[in-house]
Amino acid sequence: MFIDLNPTLGMPLSAEARVQINFITKGLPTIKAVANLPNIVFPVLWFQDGVSSLPPNVIALLEKSTFYPKVAKISILSVVFVMGSILFIFGVIALIYYLKSVRQSKVFTTKETSTGSTPINGSVGSAGSGYSNPAVSSDNPDYVGL
Repeated sequence: MFIDLNPTLGMPLSAEARVQINFITKGLPTIKAVANLPNIVFPVLWFQDGVSSLPPNVIALLEKSTFYPKVAKISILSVVFVMGSILFIFGVIALIYYLKSVRQSKVFTTKETSTGSTPINGSVGSAGSGYSNPAVSSDNPDYVGL
């Protein structure tokens, strides 16, 4: 028996099966009719069947099934790498922007007065304008806060 397999898919490309049935003859001295027969192997039946090659359309399908997954793998990995790089760069830019805005908001949340620095809560004007709303102040006993 012979089988040629595609190493990538494990699909048989060609296969052959051969069978031979033999008859063994031996001389038996106790039986006069077969006492003088030589010891030989006599072939009775020979059988051979198989597929030596596949049709061209099946071979073309096999070539596609081994080639396209490799191309798809490389393409998908490239796209994922590029998208990941872009997302990483946007993440770094967003982090830098966030850190700058946090630093700027810390600068504008304190107001220098003669008594020291006091937080400005609920400012209505632009950041750092110094205007504070007494209704939303933490000094107001009715203010609950968030």
